[in-house]
Amino acid sequence: MKGFKEAFCEWGDWVIPAYGHGQALAFPDLPYVTWSYLYDYSDEFSDTLKSSGIIDNGERYKRAFKGILRHLTLYLMAHPSHQEKEADLDCLHTLFKALLIRKRDGVRIKNWQKVLVAQGLFDESDRDALEYDADRWLRDAFENFDRKRFGQRMVTKAVLRDTFSESKWYDYYLAVKWYKERLFYHCAQQGLEICR
Repeated sequence: MKGFKEAFCEWGDWVIPAYGHGQALAFPDLPYVTWSYLYDYSDEFSDTLKSSGIIDNGERYKRAFKGILRHLTLYLMAHPSHQEKEADLDCLHTLFKALLIRKRDGVRIKNWQKVLVAQGLFDESDRDALEYDADRWLRDAFENFDRKRFGQRMVTKAVLRDTFSESKWYDYYLAVKWYKERLFYHCAQQGLEICR
């Protein structure tokens, strides 16, 4: 007879597949946490678990932040016409510090907004850009947007707004389509078959 832990793990693997970061919950998304997890490293589902070791999101985010900075700097050096003014790289320390603040989400968001305005990256008048609205793109793209209906796996009878082709949702769709084509192309170049 299986114990509770084994039964729960089996149930968890069935409900949340053991790929992606589904079983890691929101831990990878919280920049200030240090955490670890156990994973099945065998080729079949088993109780043989291995530790990930300590994962320090602060260090991960710092590496990512520096990588983004490096790529943006190289891009602006190659395309100076895209740079609006002389970049003030001193503000990056302040931005990184704001990213790692250890507070509840609401407080972190308010602090982030305050820092973006204080650094001159946004004005107080940019409230639309500073306030996150998960449904904005869909509301702007579809006449009959309804959160519950549009949250389904398949949406039928969606009515496009007259401005659909200028919507952020359509831009997002085009970007995903471009990326998907490039992904399949590069996979094929490497001999990888991906079911479409």
